[in-house]
Amino acid sequence: MKFFTFKVAIAIISFNRPHYLSQCIKSLEVQSCLNNTDFFLFQDGAFNYKVNKKRAEQKDIDKCIKIFNNSSLPNKICLPAKENIGLLENHHRAYQKIFDELKYDVMIVTEDDLVYNKDWLRVTRVLVKQFWDIESVATIQASCQGQYTPNQNRKENYKYINIGIPNWLGFAIWRNRWERMKPFFEEYRKFMQQFDYIRRDNLKIRKWYKDFANIEELTTSQDRAKDWAAVLAGMSRVFTVVNRAKYIGEYGVHGTPANYRRTGYDKMSNERIEGDKTIEYFILHKNAKYRHPLEFVNQVVVKRKMIH
Repeated sequence: MKFFTFKVAIAIISFNRPHYLSQCIKSLEVQSCLNNTDFFLFQDGAFNYKVNKKRAEQKDIDKCIKIFNNSSLPNKICLPAKENIGLLENHHRAYQKIFDELKYDVMIVTEDDLVYNKDWLRVTRVLVKQFWDIESVATIQASCQGQYTPNQNRKENYKYINIGIPNWLGFAIWRNRWERMKPFFEEYRKFMQQFDYIRRDNLKIRKWYKDFANIEELTTSQDRAKDWAAVLAGMSRVFTVVNRAKYIGEYGVHGTPANYRRTGYDKMSNERIEGDKTIEYFILHKNAKYRHPLEFVNQVVVKRKMIH
């Protein structure tokens, strides 16, 4: 398998924020490595029939579709939902379309509120290749790993990776890894069909965690369900020490300016890193350690199988 001959699908998850989506797409258009990359827009709709409520203005949905269709992204396909299906189902149909139907080996998922530096896709491809056969790794990513404030040692740390539970932002996942995670996540998704995702019943979901998997869990989001799906499938997640993207989602379904500032997203750095132009291999950081109590998968397995 040559360096960038493998094909990847990039799923862009979009709802009602064309001002964010336009910035995201502009950053994707200028990526330094776009060969063998297909782009899919998974655009949610305006009216939610499950709760008989309008969730967005149709004009904003139409703007998002127009921004994507008018972009210079290669090999692009727009897949608007017929109605508002919510964040969970919009994400899920990306997995169904790209993995179950089209059988891509690798999918990169981005939401509409990430702006990437010019070599993010190249770096992501390097990581995909490096960990292709290391099946103890569920996902890799070069963006928004949780260290939000500016990294003062970007030049020194650009080649290092860590193991942990990063946010599910700008990540790549292999189809065979998803198939291992899918049984647990499908149980969560089945349970969620009873509710509108925005107004999910937290108490019932926590009880489900306890009854189904004997897990004491307070967080009820789809991202946490994927965290547990990876862990229960015996896998860890790998991310670069340095961010290659900036999160711009100050406003959103769960986003507020106060939270945006509190978490340090407003201080994130996104300048291009000189070494990213040529890097072909990442090294596990000497201080790599568990970053979240969910991580009981032994990272020694990853260390032992690192490809040199």
